[in-house]
Amino acid sequence: MIILALDPGKVNFGFAVIRKKASKKATNLVCGRLGSSIDSVTCQLEDQVAALTRRIEEKISRFKPDKIICERYMTRRRSGMNNELVNLAIGVVLEVARRNSVSIDLVGAATWKNYMQHTYQNNYMGEVFGHTFSDHASDALGMGIWYLDKQTKMQTLPHFVKSWKRRTCKTCLGCAKPKKSNFCAKWHDTIPKARKRR
Repeated sequence: MIILALDPGKVNFGFAVIRKKASKKATNLVCGRLGSSIDSVTCQLEDQVAALTRRIEEKISRFKPDKIICERYMTRRRSGMNNELVNLAIGVVLEVARRNSVSIDLVGAATWKNYMQHTYQNNYMGEVFGHTFSDHASDALGMGIWYLDKQTKMQTLPHFVKSWKRRTCKTCLGCAKPKKSNFCAKWHDTIPKARKRR
């Protein structure tokens, strides 16, 4: 199973790709930002839609996901134009998924964040992953882990954090700081433990 998780925003559009093979632990293939999203309805809207479409289709072509998970944008007080712009981007995601015959689910932020808080006592993914990624990219990764937990009925976040700790602190690729930096010390302290079921 390969999951493409997307967290849309007006400026940043985060994504994460997670793969789970039978009888093997899940791995995060890549996590980052698609680039600029749709940030204006009055300036070159067609070009913005085409660029976002191209970026999403590149990820689908490269990773061939079985499932796309996209966060719904919930109305916030005084969010103004953000609502319209982000929902336009979500519409682009839905159309790209349809054209490429990839199943897609829209999930509210509260759904997966409440699960993370209840299961792992932390729903701020930027902190969990040591601020290695942007907030949108971290949330996309968290959303993918939530979906994977739901499908496999297993708690996979500790494995992901340990995996990133090894890959980041061993070579300092994530922070570009010396190995004994405060970043790495904090990273080691943020490995969450799953809550035991009663």
